[in-house]
Order: sequence, then C-alpha cells, then structure tokens
Amino acid sequence: MLGSFGAFFYLGTRIDALADQVTGRIDSLFEQIGPMQRTMGSLDARMTRLQEIMGGLQDSLGSLQGTVGGLQDSLGSLQGTVGGLQDSLGSLQGTVGALDGRMGAVEEAVGSLGTRLVAVEEAVGSLGTRLVAVEQRLGAVDRRLDALASKLDEHVRRHAS
Repeated sequence: MLGSFGAFFYLGTRIDALADQVTGRIDSLFEQIGPMQRTMGSLDARMTRLQEIMGGLQDSLGSLQGTVGGLQDSLGSLQGTVGGLQDSLGSLQGTVGALDGRMGAVEEAVGSLGTRLVAVEEAVGSLGTRLVAVEQRLGAVDRRLDALASKLDEHVRRHAS
C-alpha cells in the first residue's frame, strides 16, 4: 500500500510541477496577448488606411480611365481630320497636276502668240512702208489736183470774162 502512496505522491508532485509550468506558460501567454492586441490594433489601423488609399487609387484610376477615353475620342476625331486633310491634299495635288498640264498649254499658246505678234509686227512694218509710199503718191496726186484745179480756175475765168 505504501508503494501506491509513493506513486501517488510522486504523481502529485509531478502534477504540481506541471501545474506550475502550465500556470507560468499561461501567465507568459497573457503577457504576450497585450502587445499582440496592440500590434493587431496597429495592423488593423494600417489595413484601414491601406483600404482608404486603395479606394483613392480606384477613384483616380476611374478618373484616368475617363481621361484616356476622352483622349481616345479626341484621337479618333484628329484621325478623321487627318484623313479629311489627306483627301483634300490628294484633291489639291490632282488640281495642281491639272494646272501644270494647262500651264504647258498656256505656255505653248503664249509662244504661238509671240510668234504671231512678231508676224503682226512685220506686217505692220510692211504696212508702214506701204503707207509711206501711199502718202507719197497721195502727195503727188494732191499736187496734180492742185495744178488741175488752178488750170480749171484759169479756164473758167477766161471763159467767164
């Protein structure tokens, strides 16, 4: 019987020793709970701040997406304008090409006109020479007419008296 009592006593001593260790550990854990709760509170505050920042970033992202959409619309409009300007440029180049062709015809006509003008000047020069000859003949005719008129007057005077 005494052997059982010794075993119980030994077990009781061991249980007391284990109880003291468990109590020490529980006390140590309770001591760690306070700092952990403060750390958790700090992490909670940081998490809340991060969520606020994320909300702000999402708002900014939405605004940026709106701005990008507006820029894409403007780009589309500018591309349409560039397309229209390219069409106008093509039309203008066609007009310039047509004008170049017409300019060649005008240059040919001006050259032909110059040739004709030279011919007209030569004809006018020839007419000038002829006019001088005609004026000389008219002068001779005038002198003959004057002489005939004088003779006629003299003849009329002789027969009238």
